[in-house]
Amino acid sequence: MKDQYISEKTIPMVVSEIAKDHIENGPFPQESSLAQRRVRYVKDTLALGGKIAGLFVAYWLMRGVVHGPRKFYLRWYERKRDRGETIYVEDLPGAKKLKPEEMRDPQQEALARAPRPSRHPFKARHLRIPAYPPAKDTYAYRTPPKSGKVLAGVGEKVRRRTTKFFHSTYAKPFGAMNYAFHLMARLEAVDHVLWTIWQNRHAEGPVAPTRKPVADPEAMAEHLKEKAKEFGCPLVGITPVVEDALYAHAKDHLPYAIVFAAPMERETMLTVPSIESGAAITEGYNTVGNPTLALARYIRRLGWNAVADTNHGAFPSLTMHVPLAVNAGLGQMGRHTSLITKEFGANVRLAAVLTDIPVTFDGQKDIGVEDLCANCTICLQNCPANAIYEDKVWVRGVEKYHLDFDRCMPYFVANETCGICITVCPWSDTDKGPLISLLQQQRRQVQETYPEPLPVAELALQIDENAQLGPPMSDADPEDLWRDAVISEKIEHPGNIVELTLSAPEGQNALPPWAAGAHVELYLPSGKVRAYTLSNAPQDGPDYRLSVKVEENGTGGSKEIGTLREGQTIRVNRPGNNFPIRHSDDYAYLMSGGIGVTPMISVAADLKAAGIPFEIHYSVKDSIQAVHADELRALSGGKLHVHTNRDWMKDIFAEAPARSGVYTCGPLAYMNAVRQTAIERGISKDAIYSEDFGSDAPDNPFDVVLGSTGQRFTVEPGETIARALQRRGIYVPVSCGYGICGTCTLGVLEGEPDARDQVFTDEERKTKITTCCSRSHSSEIVVDL
Repeated sequence: MKDQYISEKTIPMVVSEIAKDHIENGPFPQESSLAQRRVRYVKDTLALGGKIAGLFVAYWLMRGVVHGPRKFYLRWYERKRDRGETIYVEDLPGAKKLKPEEMRDPQQEALARAPRPSRHPFKARHLRIPAYPPAKDTYAYRTPPKSGKVLAGVGEKVRRRTTKFFHSTYAKPFGAMNYAFHLMARLEAVDHVLWTIWQNRHAEGPVAPTRKPVADPEAMAEHLKEKAKEFGCPLVGITPVVEDALYAHAKDHLPYAIVFAAPMERETMLTVPSIESGAAITEGYNTVGNPTLALARYIRRLGWNAVADTNHGAFPSLTMHVPLAVNAGLGQMGRHTSLITKEFGANVRLAAVLTDIPVTFDGQKDIGVEDLCANCTICLQNCPANAIYEDKVWVRGVEKYHLDFDRCMPYFVANETCGICITVCPWSDTDKGPLISLLQQQRRQVQETYPEPLPVAELALQIDENAQLGPPMSDADPEDLWRDAVISEKIEHPGNIVELTLSAPEGQNALPPWAAGAHVELYLPSGKVRAYTLSNAPQDGPDYRLSVKVEENGTGGSKEIGTLREGQTIRVNRPGNNFPIRHSDDYAYLMSGGIGVTPMISVAADLKAAGIPFEIHYSVKDSIQAVHADELRALSGGKLHVHTNRDWMKDIFAEAPARSGVYTCGPLAYMNAVRQTAIERGISKDAIYSEDFGSDAPDNPFDVVLGSTGQRFTVEPGETIARALQRRGIYVPVSCGYGICGTCTLGVLEGEPDARDQVFTDEERKTKITTCCSRSHSSEIVVDL
């Protein structure tokens, strides 16, 4: 049957199509005798007549009771809203009244922290509306129920199923708010709900008595995926139904899930939030729901159980579809908590068929979402309700992105729809989704010169910390060997610095040798690959020592390093070296900022063994944070200088010998300052070595000038144009942070851009610049802002 609203058909047309569908898709007449078929036909026809009658009674009751006075209700609502008054939903006639055990508990609230308000929200320029409707508390509870954060399990570190407390029934704690949302629904929406209720009669049904045997589960899996695509769904994957994906009320369920994803109409979604975008979302549910129903019927005709767990009417019944879709390889969960697919971004709707037919499974696929979302805040900055968490939080035993229901839901209800976050997501631009995925995967090995991504969150499958992690070992290519290493010692130093000693597992060969200044790559349990400098000297023994500053408020690998424990096994790659030592120098300056001290121990030991005199300058915020100072003092014969400011640097090279080498490691701004000072004092650029993990791009300061006002701001080394502007209260939307989505683009009126984007052609780069990463070759650049 064509999927249309009832209001678009005449009643005779509807009855005719229903009867035709009943005859064509009735259950298995070939399996029954003639007498049995006649009896069944009479019974089914009577039952069908009752369904049709019930459908139309409900239809006209809803139109008459709810939507007859709808215009009067909306006028009353709009007057309240415009005057800034609050409508308490439990006071609405017929709304659910809360029970004492459903009311808000302040002690529970304290554990479930809310996301911080967005500091400088903006509207994405490519959306088709002039401004987002403001977040107003037009609808609220006089006596609030337990918050969505508590019900969802924010702050909980024990795994459990979740309950469904919205878009379910009016009997749930948020039933009164759900009721208020339905009171505002338009007639077309009522038609849609009733029609989808009718469509969902195919979600379950009789199973053919003769079961088709499945000799090859892999072939059957491919066959069902092809069938799903024939029925009209472009993205299909298969996975086991895991515990974390089930709602609490799902007692009995089939073991496998065939998961569907289908796109919504992109151009209409660019008008979000609007009645038109709401219709596009509704149609998206139809687009993904109808193939799901069709495949469930097809599987049942093969003699196997199948239940369509659709999103028809936004009422999934048994499972949460995002974790199933992730496990089925359709995509990954983004910061906005929706699925991001490579093909359509977050602009998709989901549904599933639960079945017991033997099939093989698709695995999770890493398309680079974690790397992008770690640095992308466009959904967070665009959310008028400030509902998106900036950092990952614990939710029912899993650390992941989360959405604050208590902020999101009232905004959604007040505007009759939403979907801003998934629409502004750069992945949802269908022309750039595959490009973003490809570039993100290629950037996995780019370390310290790019922002570190957040730890990879488990969705429905938990990572086993004791499992073998990392790329498989290769006997054929020993030069690219990943191997196991045991954390034999862990020491915590002042200033949140963690020292790890890595040793070869018992009974295995020693870890590969290394030269002074070397670093190794660790394959962390989350899946990230991070490079850290070895902080011991090669002659000290075969073990590797790493010293890492743990950024408690950070989002990168260092935070995960702090969680590792003694005795834990991780994967380590062979040592590499971007910090070679030149033994032809007459004198050497070793200059480190903060945790940049790590390579200086091996460098100092190497210079001492070579008989080259040197001195060490160690900059820290507080002298108590000068980790390894005693070792360095002993190696240098007392020529260690610990600094807590930068004043010393201007005179440090005043009497430098003619053939002096400078070795520096630390924050980019610190290394640039050392380099600039050394050059000014006559030290050759070729004699200045820095530990920057392969980044050769110059990062000189320059001025950015606003074309509209002439205001001039200096962009410092290590600072982006967008960040420099934002520090002055001028906010440019930043999405990917890598120059691959074009969100932060500004026009260039004067100057020579240092283009570091992956978006524009060489010709376009003369007049456009991505402010998240590009800089300027000229001393100033004038932007069209």
